[in-house]
Amino acid sequence: MIRLLLVRFGLIAVMACAAIPTSSRAQTLVEVDSRVEATIAAQLEAFRAQDIPRAWGYASPLIQDLFGNQEQFARMVEQGYPMVWSPMTYRFGAARVSGSTVLQLVEVIGRDGQSHALVYEMIQISGDWRINGVQFLPQAPATV
Repeated sequence: MIRLLLVRFGLIAVMACAAIPTSSRAQTLVEVDSRVEATIAAQLEAFRAQDIPRAWGYASPLIQDLFGNQEQFARMVEQGYPMVWSPMTYRFGAARVSGSTVLQLVEVIGRDGQSHALVYEMIQISGDWRINGVQFLPQAPATV
C-alpha cells in the first residue's frame, strides 16, 4: 500500500514538476510554494482546532460568496471533505503555476487512516494567498 502510494505520488510529482519553470522564475516558485503551503497548513490546523472563523479567513472571496457564511462552509467541509475537517496528518507535494493560480498537491491522511490526494487551487488576493477550491485526484486502482 505504501509503495503504491509512493509510486502514485511520485508520478504526480513528476508530471507536476514538468510544468515548473527551470529559469530564474523557479526561485519565485519556491518562495510562492512556502507561502502557499503555509496558507493551506494554517487552514488545515484551523479545521483541526475547530476554529471555523480562522479557517473561513483562508477561503477566497469566490468560495466565501459561494457558501455565504461560515456555518454553511463548515458544514460543506465536514460532510464533503472529512479528511480536511479532521486531518490526522498531511504533506505537500509539487506545486505548479497555471496562469495566475498555483495548483498545490497535498496528501491528507484522514482520521480513518485513508490517504487522499488533493489539489488546492490558490489565488493571490492583496498579496496574500487564498484557497479558491480543492479537488480530489483520482485514486489509483488497488493491486493485489
